[in-house]
Amino acid sequence: DAEIEEGPPPPLLSEATEDVPSEDDTSLAAAREKAEPEVPEHRPGPWDHVTHAQPSEAAAPRPDPMPEPKRERRPWVRSAITSLAQSLGAGEGDWETRIGQNWLNIIGIIILVVGLVLLIQQSLLMVPPLGKIVIGAAFASVLMVAGSYLQRRERYRVFAYTLIGGGWGLLYFTAFAAYNVEAAKIIDNEYVAMVVLLAVAAGIIAQSFRYSRQSVTALAYGLAFLALHLSPISFYSLIATAVLAATIPFVVRRTDWRQLGVIIAVATYATHARWLWATQLATDNEASTLVLGGLQAPQAFWGNIGVLTLYWVVFCATAIAHKPGDQRARTLDLATSLINTVGLVGLVAWQLETYLPGNLHYIAPPAIVAYVATAIVDGRMERPVLSKLNGSIATILFTVAMPAAIYAEGLAWDWLSPYWALGAFVIWAIARRLDADLYRFQSYALTGLSVLASVIVNLEPTSSAQGWLFL
Repeated sequence: DAEIEEGPPPPLLSEATEDVPSEDDTSLAAAREKAEPEVPEHRPGPWDHVTHAQPSEAAAPRPDPMPEPKRERRPWVRSAITSLAQSLGAGEGDWETRIGQNWLNIIGIIILVVGLVLLIQQSLLMVPPLGKIVIGAAFASVLMVAGSYLQRRERYRVFAYTLIGGGWGLLYFTAFAAYNVEAAKIIDNEYVAMVVLLAVAAGIIAQSFRYSRQSVTALAYGLAFLALHLSPISFYSLIATAVLAATIPFVVRRTDWRQLGVIIAVATYATHARWLWATQLATDNEASTLVLGGLQAPQAFWGNIGVLTLYWVVFCATAIAHKPGDQRARTLDLATSLINTVGLVGLVAWQLETYLPGNLHYIAPPAIVAYVATAIVDGRMERPVLSKLNGSIATILFTVAMPAAIYAEGLAWDWLSPYWALGAFVIWAIARRLDADLYRFQSYALTGLSVLASVIVNLEPTSSAQGWLFL
């Protein structure tokens, strides 16, 4: 009773009939008023869907979302050109900036080096051979010293790198000309000349490690190869090319510049092809003295085979000189291996057909052994793509070796079917051991060839030659 007396008086009958909000409803309504802004009361009319916007949209409009940046889809050709331009030092500016800051520098240094190369080769009465070598070495030193000084400033760094690369390229040609160019010859000992070339090549490697700029190193190598193309053709040209190529595995292993390995592989085999085209392994004594540096054709032939073998070893090492890397890196390694194979097999076959026609099958056994060994090494170094590539090349060489030998030596075609059957069994055993579908497919293909040869050659001995020539 006391509590009833102390509380508020009971409501009247008229007040009791009205809806009284509870305490929870009051607190919920207060929270909503704080959360939502005050909006003037609006009573919907019959034409609101035409003449009026929604109050909430008019009061608090939402900002438009930021559009996602559209990715520019460039064709693969343009992307490749852009990547190459950036690797050579081109920036991200417009074309005027790229041409002014990068390409004009490169064009200018190429013109300067080519002019000096041609000057050194000229027979000038006023300038003795020693003077020409001094001029070449002096210009090269000035370019490298100026580039080393200017590269300290960010504003002149691109120009400085161009000077450094041009200086090393010119210095390599000067060392080459000191023995090989008659108008500038000051070295008579071929071993001394080789030591000088190796010293300059070591300098190119050192500067690539120091500056860590692929553009500088690529320009130095490119100008050196260009100078070799502009110089007189001799067997020493191949030696100079081999020295340049032999430095690539060290550079690629240290810097991971795989694009440089691909470019140098193309330049190396192109230089060798030009030499082979110019000499044709001349058998005439006078021509041999002129273009082969005094070497007779047999000596030049085996020396050429040795140089090509060195190329192959060098670029095989270049492809595996670093970690496997991502998909792009594996693609570049694959490109280096393909160029290496095409260059080796193509130039060796060309030379054999020029000097020893009808003996192509003799290169098959050592080449098969070399490619099988390379496939094993690639597999152990966790490079499955290169391993399968080299293994497939060995299979192709094995397949074509016996028909070439039978055709050249006049052997019986009856040996062809068992030869292919034996090869199919060996490849099938390898495929089973490695669980490789590619080798399994190759074994099936060789089996089919063996059956076909058995049907055409062995079952019809009277028309075996005609049947094979038809194939």
